[in-house]
Amino acid sequence: MESANAGPPGSSSSGRAQRYIAKVPNCHKPVITISTCKVEVIIYHPITGEIVGKILAVVDTGASQSAITYATLKKLGLEKLIDTNGKCFFFNADGRETQTLGALPKFTVGVGPLTVDLENTAVTEAESYQFLLGNDMLVKSGATIDLKNREMRYQVG
Repeated sequence: MESANAGPPGSSSSGRAQRYIAKVPNCHKPVITISTCKVEVIIYHPITGEIVGKILAVVDTGASQSAITYATLKKLGLEKLIDTNGKCFFFNADGRETQTLGALPKFTVGVGPLTVDLENTAVTEAESYQFLLGNDMLVKSGATIDLKNREMRYQVG
């Protein structure tokens, strides 16, 4: 079962829920219904659970699914985990249809004290971002985006 947890994979938390606010200083004004903000994300190895790196991710409420670039996966040493049977098409923000290189079947990302298990994250050749956090992550984490105050809010625990 997919979940949003406090702490790294395999850890557990108890006690009261805590509210966490991630400041996103690089937030841009929304264009139509799309908003983009950048936040540092911790990437965990899908098998060992160890931290393999920290990258800057674009939080995109206009993306139904998260996406990570092949170049980022290669930099993190995770490129061999791509499932090339998971190729699909998606539409870019400019309306162009693009085919993915495949999908990363499952891995965990962390933002502050929150960790979220993602499934079938699209692998792209994009050059404008390293990692795109889409609505799949936002929904699982229960996050809300406050554009006026440039914050991403969610509860942990």
